[in-house]
Amino acid sequence: AYQRVQQKEKAEAVTKRKEEKFGKKEDRMAAYSGFLRKKSSIAEKRKDYEELWRTFPAEPKPIDWQYMKYIHSTYLRMLADSNRWDDFKKLAAEARPDLKAETMQTYNSLAWDWAKKGTKLEEAANFSKQATEWAKAQITQPRTAGDPSARTDAQIRKSRESAYSTYADTYGYVLFQQGKATEALPYLEDAAVTYGKFKNAEINERYIQALQKINPDAVKEVAEKSIKKGKTTEAINVALKQIYIKTKASEEGFDPYLADLKRIAAENSRAELREKMILKPAPAFSLVNLEGKPVALADLKGKTVIIDFWATWCGPCIASFPGMQKAVDKYKNDPNVVFVFVDTWQTEADKRKNAADFIEKKKYTFNVLLDDKDEVVTSFKVSGIPTKFIVDKSGNIRFKSVGFGGNTDALVEELSTMIALANENSQP
Repeated sequence: AYQRVQQKEKAEAVTKRKEEKFGKKEDRMAAYSGFLRKKSSIAEKRKDYEELWRTFPAEPKPIDWQYMKYIHSTYLRMLADSNRWDDFKKLAAEARPDLKAETMQTYNSLAWDWAKKGTKLEEAANFSKQATEWAKAQITQPRTAGDPSARTDAQIRKSRESAYSTYADTYGYVLFQQGKATEALPYLEDAAVTYGKFKNAEINERYIQALQKINPDAVKEVAEKSIKKGKTTEAINVALKQIYIKTKASEEGFDPYLADLKRIAAENSRAELREKMILKPAPAFSLVNLEGKPVALADLKGKTVIIDFWATWCGPCIASFPGMQKAVDKYKNDPNVVFVFVDTWQTEADKRKNAADFIEKKKYTFNVLLDDKDEVVTSFKVSGIPTKFIVDKSGNIRFKSVGFGGNTDALVEELSTMIALANENSQP
């Protein structure tokens, strides 16, 4: 704030106090860069990893704590991918308590990857069970002492329930892949219904697949609720059609029946999103894109702007990009809708090249802006990525969307509804 009002001495005084308490960010960035060197060996990675944690004690947390957690997860995954299981298990067992969540996240990730490939299912079940039991136990735990988070206790519990839903889905899927549908069912029910509230189409699908084997009479109700929630897949639609034909002895009338369920979903989605609308001025910014051209938000006034904060290391960001490309394609001929993708929280020495190489490799047609100093992501008060903002024609933020639900078509549909509502409700 002092920098913005050109009070240099006060700004420097705050910076000095910050560095005295948390250390210089530049020093940590150098350490991160050393760890992330692509050509260094696992042994060198280990040395860098240990040096990082020697340099930065548990308290006070570095300002860029998210990078430290990312380093831990990345190193664990490197050890796993290199089949260095003794080192992996040792690191996981000895990791600091405040890195437990990242360790469990890695367990879940490995289990999911193995289950999708149908390999190492025993190991997958072991890792996934640990992560799932840990996540469920966290739901009722009090918030961490000294937790500076601005989130309420209710918000923290909701976040923990969401994490458990994800881990329970993985464990249920692993058990299902092992042919243990009966054991899988309660975990998949927790993931899809009890804690998931039918909010994830793929999780709903896996629950229905288990129901088809264990309790087929329950499939119709679950499938209808999934569709009404707008969280369906083609497999769910097919499952419902099969039940319809079995009951009616004909498929006649199914299409209108399905269309009516989808109409309800569209109406519910629009009503829910309307309730989530906000109205606050978007922070001004001007960034350079990959072509070296400046892009200022002020110059886009009169258009609806979708701002997507992302990073090349962010798994959910990357997973969402096929859907974002569909959305970009959908509006490519609409001059009143603009998408910008703000690359942020990167530690690479050449951030432009890092982002450009990724976009070129994936062949995305995104207008990528470089938030080299992480100033724009800070001004928008982003706490995690991907985070999207829908800015109306008058420059007001109307929607904020965090994360990615996993369904490409649902992402496009939700964005389309947000854009429509922002257009209809644009205010000076």
